Amino acid sequence: MKFKSIVFFLFLFAVLIKAQDAPEVGHIARFGGGIGFTPTFIFPNYSPLNTKLESIGFPKISAKPIYTSGGAGYLYFLLKNVRVGAFGYGGNTSESNKINGISNEVQYSISNLGFSVEYTLPYFDGFGVSVGTVIGGGSIEIDLYRNSGNYDWNTLFTDVQNGTNNINKKLSVSFLTLTPTLNVDIPINRFLFFRVGTGYQFAIGDNWEVDNGLSISGVPSDLNGNGFYVQTGIFIGLVTY
Repeated sequence: MKFKSIVFFLFLFAVLIKAQDAPEVGHIARFGGGIGFTPTFIFPNYSPLNTKLESIGFPKISAKPIYTSGGAGYLYFLLKNVRVGAFGYGGNTSESNKINGISNEVQYSISNLGFSVEYTLPYFDGFGVSVGTVIGGGSIEIDLYRNSGNYDWNTLFTDVQNGTNNINKKLSVSFLTLTPTLNVDIPINRFLFFRVGTGYQFAIGDNWEVDNGLSISGVPSDLNGNGFYVQTGIFIGLVTY
């Protein structure tokens, strides 16, 4: 995964350098802006978490992307073919099982919000190809639930003192993000366009906490916010491709 992310980053860098040297004869500078809805699929690394979940009888999170919903917007200004904007998403996945009458559930949530800077390559007509980066902040929350049935008000609080099979643990981490991106915008008409894109999110920071903010030591370094994503989107605005 680290090798793939490095290759992806170098590819974007090479494309950007090539764009700076490419002739722009017959092309006009991009202008305008847009805002839209961006369904995004994130590919986290569940392996270190699944190892622990399996050891305590919890279901493993299946190796599938997390669907997240969010939005993005941008505006061309100041520099030729450069657009700035914002991008955010949030979503979760969960798995559950039941063993000997005891229900177990794990929920994994991830979110990110950041500012984007992109360069739209000048030698494509009829659609836009943009490379850039998103700088922002994100978080992961992992919730573990174990219970043996419905709760009763009269015994709910005494369970804390007497011990119970009902357990709830919340693990969380916040981090800074640096995300190289590649987006293709395809106009449907002058004011509406479709987007498909990808990126790799690098997470900076690994201060995991549990429950009411207590620090956790010994968390595997690969349990983090790093990962590829694939994004789609529908935008409204002024299209000048």
